[in-house]
Amino acid sequence: MKNLSIRTLALRHIAVLLLSVLTIIVLSFILLIGQLQEKQQQEHQHKAKLIASNISQLIGFYREITQDLAKQPQVIELIRSGNSEKAQQWSIQTRSLLPNSNGLALLTNDGSFLGNPKSQKVGALCKKDLLLRKEGKLEIMPPIHYPSGKMSHFDIVTPVYLEDKAIGVLFASFSLEIIQRITQQLQHDEEHLLIQTIQQLKVAEVGVHHKNYKHSNITINGSNWVLNSEIPPFKIEGFFTTYLSATLVLLLIIIIATALFAIRLGKIFIQDMQGVKQALAGVQKGEFL
Repeated sequence: MKNLSIRTLALRHIAVLLLSVLTIIVLSFILLIGQLQEKQQQEHQHKAKLIASNISQLIGFYREITQDLAKQPQVIELIRSGNSEKAQQWSIQTRSLLPNSNGLALLTNDGSFLGNPKSQKVGALCKKDLLLRKEGKLEIMPPIHYPSGKMSHFDIVTPVYLEDKAIGVLFASFSLEIIQRITQQLQHDEEHLLIQTIQQLKVAEVGVHHKNYKHSNITINGSNWVLNSEIPPFKIEGFFTTYLSATLVLLLIIIIATALFAIRLGKIFIQDMQGVKQALAGVQKGEFL
């Protein structure tokens, strides 16, 4: 068996130690990246849910407005009496008071408008969806419209009751611009946000679309609109620089500590060997006999 010097054995042990440390560092680096990526996705999902919740609350706010209007005694009386002239006058006056209002009208149970639909800003697309709603065939809730040359909007329809009996409906439409503004306000770090219907009709969009990014889809409560948000890739450059710096510092500390330990161990070994050598020399001279 080949004899190995103390120096060779020490170098081998140091090499094994450094290799073990490097292996631990690489494995921890891979594990940490995975955990950070998962955390980033969880944080993104949480933010997307908050955005969807805010949009849902906005839709709910406009629903509450129409529900409050539908409960007004004046509205109930207008539908009950069927006075088209007064109903039209009411809708035009009230519309000017509603935030981001586009159209407002009262209808009877048979779908007839009280007043002129055109004067009350009720377009052909709105009429079509009102008919589909009555037949139970309306697919998009709330429905959205992009009429040519006119303001894009979404519609809300609320039943009007008299003594727990539906006597008609209140129709209201609101500009989609308010959804666009709120989406811009809720945007984080210029991320791409797209709100669309299940038929992929755009409701609002902010940011630049990236094809290769992962996507997160969340249905907005109170509607069948969907919030599509992009999950940006994990930025490994900054993390790698920080991690590499920390690793180099750690390795430097380990190398210095190992070197000091080896030097100290070497001194102790040399002292012991010198003691043994002196003892042997003494025996040879007969000093211990």
